[in-house]
Amino acid sequence: MKLLKSKLIFFYIFQLIFFIQISYSQISVKGKILDPNSREPLSFASIRYNDKLTTSNNNGTFHFIANDTKLHLEISYIGYLTFTSDYTITNKDFDLGTIYLKEDIKTLSEVTVTSGKYKKAIEDVTVSIETVKPSFIENNNTLSFDNLLEKIPGVNYVDGQANIRGGSGFSYGAGSRVLVLYDNIPALQFDSAYPNWGNIPVETIAKVEVMKGAGSSLYGSAAMNGVINILSIYAKKKPYLKIRAFGSIYDNPADPVKKWGNSRPYKYGFSAVYAKKIKKLDLVSSIYLNNEPVSYKKDCFSKTARATLKLDYHLSDALNIGLHTNMNTGKKITFFYWKNSTDGAYIGDSLAYSFQDKKVYIFDPHIYYYTKNGGKHIFQSR
Repeated sequence: MKLLKSKLIFFYIFQLIFFIQISYSQISVKGKILDPNSREPLSFASIRYNDKLTTSNNNGTFHFIANDTKLHLEISYIGYLTFTSDYTITNKDFDLGTIYLKEDIKTLSEVTVTSGKYKKAIEDVTVSIETVKPSFIENNNTLSFDNLLEKIPGVNYVDGQANIRGGSGFSYGAGSRVLVLYDNIPALQFDSAYPNWGNIPVETIAKVEVMKGAGSSLYGSAAMNGVINILSIYAKKKPYLKIRAFGSIYDNPADPVKKWGNSRPYKYGFSAVYAKKIKKLDLVSSIYLNNEPVSYKKDCFSKTARATLKLDYHLSDALNIGLHTNMNTGKKITFFYWKNSTDGAYIGDSLAYSFQDKKVYIFDPHIYYYTKNGGKHIFQSR
């Protein structure tokens, strides 16, 4: 009887140990992966635990079953340093908490997109390309893109048209064979191949690429004298806000005879840009106001208001749809020629005045589709 009782006790102890081992062999591990600055979740991060792999979901959370109390964890994500750590599991439901990945910041070589269909390092491009950074635009207090052209080496600005290295002659209203692109879409008017520089939002420019050579093989005959490609900023995980105010005042002419009024001419304005990545939506918006109520030219004034909105929505990793809008309105009175060079300076002839009331609305829808083999299909319209 005692022997049977001892066997039963041993059997129960063995079963208890066996079930404890089984329960510990099925350990639930969970956690969450976030960006340290924006606190946004990092979706589809690669997670290696011991010898197995898994990924985080759209909310940055992950869950897996471990078979050992010793856990070696590695988390990797593009643009971030690899996170590595060892854990000793103490219970069946083990929570790793929130894991913040550090950004991997590296200085890369400058890349150009104007010289070909694919991105290339600027040192690998065979044609001459000049790049303009946004810091150069801000330091020169550039209010209109045509004012910037005069400061780019090799580019001439003649009566509203760009000319690169004198590669084409000048014929007013006929175009200069320099193709102007805004985010890789032609920004020339259809009737005269003449760009409306006021429609280009200077405040949102990320980079300007000037290709000083014939680009007709890629862009057509409109680019026989070169290409000016204006690239705008894009939304990032960290919100971006830039507000700028400006003002100018004109002094009296050195020659008192040319002074036509008692008040000094002036102008003022401001611009604001906001960009943010909201889940699957990329948002970039800007506003620009420029008012010159009293011009140095008598009986002239200028008022301009411009607003832009860029919306890009990622339906999936392979499909992206978007709409870019630009609204530009303004009124302006100016004249073509002065009365004379003495007491009629800065005063227009009675038949030389002109009035302009503009309203421009631009809508650019697009669809980007990426194939599994690395291909890219682009649909752009205006």
